[in-house]
Amino acid sequence: MTALQLAIGATNDLVDAERDATAGRQKPIPLGLVDVRSARLLAAGSGLGGLVLAASVNPAVGGLAAVGLGLGLAYDLWLRSLGLGWLAFVLGLPLVPIYGWLGGAGVLPTPILGLAAAAVPAGLGLAVGNGLRDAAADQVGGVPTIALRLGRFGPAVAAAAHAVALGILLGGLASWGGDGVGLAMLGIGVALLAVGLLLPAAGRAWEVQAVGLTVVAVGWLASLREVGAL
Repeated sequence: MTALQLAIGATNDLVDAERDATAGRQKPIPLGLVDVRSARLLAAGSGLGGLVLAASVNPAVGGLAAVGLGLGLAYDLWLRSLGLGWLAFVLGLPLVPIYGWLGGAGVLPTPILGLAAAAVPAGLGLAVGNGLRDAAADQVGGVPTIALRLGRFGPAVAAAAHAVALGILLGGLASWGGDGVGLAMLGIGVALLAVGLLLPAAGRAWEVQAVGLTVVAVGWLASLREVGAL
C-alpha cells in the first residue's frame, strides 16, 4: 500500500507541476527538489512494485491493489479535470478495509462489508474536505472540484456525509453489540471528526477528519472483536 500511494502521489505531483508553480504551492517539483525524470521513475517503479507485492499475498489482494491504483491514477490524470475527482474517494476508500482484511486474514467477514459501506459516504466527506482545503489554489488553477461546485454548502455536505457514515457504523453496533475499549476509541474518533469539521477548512481540518475516521473504524472493529462478532 505504501508503494501504491507513492505511485499515486508522484503522478499527482507530475500532473500538477505547472499548476502548483502557478499557485505557489511548496511542492518538490516546482521547488526544484525533484526532477521530472526521477518523479516518473518513482511513480512507475513504486506502482509496479506495489502490484507485485500485493499479488504475492494472494490473487484477490493483487486484484484489489490494481483497482485501487487504477482509481488513484484516474483521479490524477482524468477525474479531477472533469470535476469527478470525488468519485475516486467514494469508490477507493471502501477498498481499504477489504484490502487490509483479505491481506491480513485471508477471509472477509460480513461486518467488514458494513465498514466498506460506511466508507462510501465517508469518502465523499473527505473529498469535499480535501477540496475545501485547496479551494483557493484550485480556483486559480481551474480545477473544478466538488468543493468549488458546492460553494458555501460544502462544509454542510461534508458533515452530512460523515453523519451518514457514522449512522451505518452505529447501526452495525446495535445489531452486533460492542463494549469496552473499542467503544471508548470510537468515541474519541467521533470527537476528532467533530473537531475536524469545526476547524477552518484552509488549515488542517481535512487531516483531522481523516484521523478521526481512522480511529472510529479501529474502535468499531475493536468493539466487534470484544463481543466475538469478528
